[in-house]
Amino acid sequence: MSRRSRKTQESTETPFRQLGLEDTQTRPIRLSKLFRIILAGFRYMVNLTKPCIKCGIVNRHEKNGSCLVCKQVRNAAYYQKNIEKMSLRVRPTKEKSIHYTNEWRKRNPEMAKAITINWQKANPDKVKAINQNRRARIKGNGGTLSTNIIQMLLTQQKRKCACCGLSLDNGYHLDHIMPLALGGKNDDNNVQLLTPKCNLSKGAKHPNDYMRGRGLLI
Repeated sequence: MSRRSRKTQESTETPFRQLGLEDTQTRPIRLSKLFRIILAGFRYMVNLTKPCIKCGIVNRHEKNGSCLVCKQVRNAAYYQKNIEKMSLRVRPTKEKSIHYTNEWRKRNPEMAKAITINWQKANPDKVKAINQNRRARIKGNGGTLSTNIIQMLLTQQKRKCACCGLSLDNGYHLDHIMPLALGGKNDDNNVQLLTPKCNLSKGAKHPNDYMRGRGLLI
């Protein structure tokens, strides 16, 4: 190729051809597509700054103009209306997940044990609630404690023992007000936090007998 023909070719190259738009006939199509993408992104960003059409508080997120909070409320309401249908849909997945987890634990016992120990150290309050639930299942008392019951009781009791009123910052025990041995239920309304000394002295005594023995009841 001669120098003159090369210069002619270079002079005819436009920025569009340098970007890969080789044919001038495809230029309007490529530009219109790019424009549509930019316009869609602009509209999406503008919609994010607008309030939700349902609650009017949180910024929009979905295409229908609602926010994530409204979406969660809508999903929760649907689940309550169709709880049997949803449970049938979730149960096979849950059973399959439990099966795979058990199989993995059998193949990796040491690693599974280490993971369990680390989780128990990081979540002592949840471990206490799980142990109490297990005791109640064995005795057949019924009921289940919430996993966050410890934090709830600490807030309600203002981090003080329900019996002696001392601070629980140095340690506490999760106690059933009506002991499981006497038929007490294992639910959130039948538990309290006591200092280790108070809980060990209470044991499986009836709450009235224990408080009367300490001179707190007539």
